[in-house]
Amino acid sequence: MHFTISAATAAAILAMTPQISAHAVFMTVIGDADQTIQGHSLGYDATTPRGGTTQLPFQRDVAVFSNPIVPATPGTPYFGKPRPYWVNGCGSSILTLNNYHARTPQFKVNYAKFTPDQKNKNYYQVPARASIEWSTMTRQMAQRNQIPKCKKGGWLRVMVHQVNADGAGPFKCKIDPWGTASKWGPWIPIPAANNVPGDQKLFSVKADGSGQNFPLTIPIPANQKCNGVYAGHRNVCMMRCENFAKNGPFGGCIPFSVDEYNTRPVRPPPSTKGYKNLGYDEVPIYKNVKRDEDEDDAKVAIGDEELDAEDEEVAKKQIKNAPPVKKGKLSNLLKEAKTANEDNGGSD
Repeated sequence: MHFTISAATAAAILAMTPQISAHAVFMTVIGDADQTIQGHSLGYDATTPRGGTTQLPFQRDVAVFSNPIVPATPGTPYFGKPRPYWVNGCGSSILTLNNYHARTPQFKVNYAKFTPDQKNKNYYQVPARASIEWSTMTRQMAQRNQIPKCKKGGWLRVMVHQVNADGAGPFKCKIDPWGTASKWGPWIPIPAANNVPGDQKLFSVKADGSGQNFPLTIPIPANQKCNGVYAGHRNVCMMRCENFAKNGPFGGCIPFSVDEYNTRPVRPPPSTKGYKNLGYDEVPIYKNVKRDEDEDDAKVAIGDEELDAEDEEVAKKQIKNAPPVKKGKLSNLLKEAKTANEDNGGSD
């Protein structure tokens, strides 16, 4: 990485962050057995704009695996209380909670009148009243032939969109062979070259990855069996991936099937060329390139988080230490994100 910070310091910094802190959206998914079948993570919303970094609307379909999904701010009932980790299920999201409160009689009148700040305090910073409906969504994907298909020993490739500074990798993944989001197997080792850039010790903070897409390729065990059945689709498993964010974790659930009778050799994943990212740069950069825009770029990369001075300095150092060849492109991307934030900020 480009600077040194202790794990304890990073944990302390992130513990004080009052909004969803690590934003990563799992979008489209393909499997090696039939790359023409394109799935997606459960709860993914294709209509959500991806050009900005703030909470609404750009983070609304981020799956969160702690409850409440947004850390409570001072003066709210759950401030300072632990956020239990969802061991099972597929978490919840702002969009899930918005849909629930908009259609539920006792909440829908206030929902229509509440400001984004009121929704934060009354819906997102309290124990979630709804979770991602993994069973219904998986059945709907099966009906639309959107269940990615893998071979034993093959792979799943996920397009991960890093919304802002704290939504980086690495990610870890596990599989429920029954497709029920509850009977999880062990975490699957993912080679670093196939993971999303980031550092576990920094709790998935990587400011210069903001606003970019990164492929995550998960190996399927050679002995993997899938026993779930959805809408006539057999051999369905459920995969759940998450990062190491202290205010998360964040990631998504992905239903997929295993083609047990496909004995053709596993083909490699498609090239990463054309993905919307500015490249991988894990080699330390010792010479900083002075730019007047560094501070503004860091603020956009963070989004609308109310971070303390030390946390802002972490993000600013990451922006400063981006390789010169990447730096100009990153600055342009963040300027576009700033415009998107101003044009769309606060909308559901």
